[in-house]
Amino acid sequence: MHYILTNTNVVVTARDVNVSIFKPLWLSNCDIFRREELEGDIIITPPLVQIPTKKFELAILPNRIQLLTRSLYAEFNDDVFRIIGGIIKRLPHTPFTAVGLNFNYLMSPDNVEGYHAWNRKLFSSLFSNQIVAKEDKDSRFGCYISYDTLGMRLRSKIKPMKAESTIKMLCDDWEPGQDIMLYDFNFNYNVAETDNPVDSIQQTLAKWPSALDIVEELIKSIKD
Repeated sequence: MHYILTNTNVVVTARDVNVSIFKPLWLSNCDIFRREELEGDIIITPPLVQIPTKKFELAILPNRIQLLTRSLYAEFNDDVFRIIGGIIKRLPHTPFTAVGLNFNYLMSPDNVEGYHAWNRKLFSSLFSNQIVAKEDKDSRFGCYISYDTLGMRLRSKIKPMKAESTIKMLCDDWEPGQDIMLYDFNFNYNVAETDNPVDSIQQTLAKWPSALDIVEELIKSIKD
């Protein structure tokens, strides 16, 4: 079985984020960003600030603050605390509403020829089997799972899709147009009603490594 992390991101949602404050000088003076991280093609507009670096990308919008990486690296959780944690500590009066830890994967069985049988075996259900003929080789199945873990709500959407034309950049073994599965894991915690949203967000950020462990265990539990 092949599986690839396409991105992981940490999102803090809020009402009326003051996008205009997120200037490179402010981020540097507050020790949120290192100077060398501010040398890329930064986008600063009234509705959006976007700062790409070699390892991650920060996006600021009126309703969210997001840090994203497309490949895991050892210091990502440290960067989450330095950047997301640093921002919320310096803007404690912002009306933060929730924090999310997100992980997105693509997956396929080793035997590409056996995708349909694999997909049906893992993801078909009593309901779907009643409406899709067993001999229908063109059917596709997915699922949605939602439950509480780590003091958060985990929502997972798993659905079939066709590999895009750029898939070779992610996996040499995959071909554009072949059938693969998209796994979208979202750990969410509502902080709007907590006594101290900033503390609640910080505590949730600390759970990122544990959330990654849960996701990887779920991924690895799926067999060809």
